[in-house]
Amino acid sequence: HPTYRRGREDVLPELARRGRVSFDFSDHMDDGYADELLPFVHVAEFSAAALDDRDCADLTRWAAARGPAYVLVTRGSKGATLFDGAVSVSVSAASSLVIDSLGAGDSFIGRALYGLIHGEPAQVLLAASARAAARTCSTWGAYGHGMDMDDLRGVHSRMSWPGGCR
Repeated sequence: HPTYRRGREDVLPELARRGRVSFDFSDHMDDGYADELLPFVHVAEFSAAALDDRDCADLTRWAAARGPAYVLVTRGSKGATLFDGAVSVSVSAASSLVIDSLGAGDSFIGRALYGLIHGEPAQVLLAASARAAARTCSTWGAYGHGMDMDDLRGVHSRMSWPGGCR
């Protein structure tokens, strides 16, 4: 699951030959970035909170026509849409006390991919993904809210790791 920030677009064709690839294009929809990559992607994800319903539908059709089996568009408080090239299913955002939205999109995408892998119906996987994103919004994100190293050592010493790893 690469993203536009990784700088490894050159390996995408090889990854696609070896298996199904999902790719997070974030808000790179109309700058030409996605054009050459979409043919190698099985699930394309876009973040498009600013789009209205019509523009979102246009985006899903445009992206799907270039190769992906699925196009997932997260739209913040407007919910999300999954398009499989024929059917578009949308879900409202789950309610949450928003403390920090950092990571909400990643939580949504991770849960959606789980649902696709396990054959969940679109409405089910989207609703579960919306709940996962809402949970993420209800806590502080990773940046600017770090723990003091002594506190972190205390948490680490109380954690149980599978296989005894530390």
